[in-house]
Amino acid sequence: MVKLTKHKLKKGAQLKILYIANELNPYINISAAGEIIQKLANSIKNKDKSIELRVIMPKYDIISDRKYHLHNVIRFSNLKVDLVDNLYDFISVKVSSIPDMNKTQVYFLENEKFFQKKNNNNSYPNQNDCAIFFAKGALVLAKELDWFPDIIHCHDWHTGLIPFFLKKNNDFKKIMKKNSKVIFTIYNKKANIYFEKEKLKHIDEKNILEKSLTKNLDISTSTLFTNVGGYYANNTTLRQEIKDIDSVPENITCIKDEDMADYYYNLYKKK
Repeated sequence: MVKLTKHKLKKGAQLKILYIANELNPYINISAAGEIIQKLANSIKNKDKSIELRVIMPKYDIISDRKYHLHNVIRFSNLKVDLVDNLYDFISVKVSSIPDMNKTQVYFLENEKFFQKKNNNNSYPNQNDCAIFFAKGALVLAKELDWFPDIIHCHDWHTGLIPFFLKKNNDFKKIMKKNSKVIFTIYNKKANIYFEKEKLKHIDEKNILEKSLTKNLDISTSTLFTNVGGYYANNTTLRQEIKDIDSVPENITCIKDEDMADYYYNLYKKK
């Protein structure tokens, strides 16, 4: 068993927050989430300018390098992302800053196979494969950053596997401090996206996920990305505006859009 890195937040120390999201205004707006996440990041920084906030998201080819001043990060070129059965792929990384928030770095994961030609209809060439690769790729980069965030906030169903990897993958556990929190937030009614049981082998060679979820959830054929995220995150939240979503994890907190900044700020600061 790997011990988590013992970096405790000292009184007056800088709080480090990592956002992992599929979309972010102004780079790409697929749903309401892109603008909400951007406003949330801006509000959190305005409440406490000492907070260091970084974002990891996919680099879809409709995101203009020139328009948003994206630059290659040479030391993160061709990072290997292990899949399963000795299969792997690579990501390259570009970086920019959210306009009007110059100290908020955004890291873009680039891979032609998985992040090519994103349409504004919330559909991937293969949603399962892309979400799995994004989750693993984001954590590979987070580990390479050697940054040790206090908070890892996973935004929407695309990031639902990340809490599982952080809790059960010994390599990815090293990203977190001993007292780091993982938050998972659902934004969209289309969050009831399933991954097929046959895909489990691509994320779970030791069947840890299958065993734990079989005990708590029905995965006879498939399960929700949101169920995985909600089961393994320390805190799971949902936009109040979509509380009538078909299926959500238990013990979920519903939050109105206008209350998000205050709610998350207090949650981030809570010991």
